Amino acid sequence: SDLNFQPRVQDFWLKDVFICNYDGRPPFCSTCLNFKPDRTHHCSEVDRCVRKMDHFCPWVGGIVSETSIKFFIQSCFYAALFCTNTLVFMAYFFAERHRKTGFLDVHWVLTLAFAAMFLLFSAGMFGSTFQLAAINSTTVENLSRKTKVWYLAVYMRRPEEAVRRVESRGMT
Repeated sequence: SDLNFQPRVQDFWLKDVFICNYDGRPPFCSTCLNFKPDRTHHCSEVDRCVRKMDHFCPWVGGIVSETSIKFFIQSCFYAALFCTNTLVFMAYFFAERHRKTGFLDVHWVLTLAFAAMFLLFSAGMFGSTFQLAAINSTTVENLSRKTKVWYLAVYMRRPEEAVRRVESRGMT
C-alpha cells in the first residue's frame, strides 16, 4: 500500500527535479532512517513519516493527512451543523420556558454556552482547514510559509545527450 512506501535514493536521482537540502541531497529522516519524498513530515505520535501531514488530531484519534483531510473537513462541517442545530432549538425552548414560567434553568444555560463555544471551535476548524485544502497546503507547511527556503535539484542534460534523445525518437 501507499502508507508503507519507502523511497530509495535511486528514485530521487532518476527525477528531473526534486526538492533537496542545501547540499543537493534528498531530504533524509534521521528517525525513520529513510529518504523523504516531497511534502513529507515525520509524526512523532505514530513514529513514521507521513505525506502531506496536516496535524495529529486527538479529537479524531489520528493523523489528518493526504488520505484523511476530506473526512476531517466533513467531520468539522457536520459538528458545526449539529452545534448550530442544538443552539437554535435549545435557545427556542429556553425562551419559551422562560416566557411561560419566568424560571431560568442553569443546565439549559450551560447547554447553550457549550453549544456556542463548540460551534465557534468546529466552525473555525472547518474554515481554516477548508481554506488550506483549497490552496493545496497543510497546517505544517503554512506555519513556515514565509521563512521556508526551498532548494531544488535540477538534472541538466548534456547537449549531445539531448540530441541523441531527439534522434532516437525520430524527431529530426
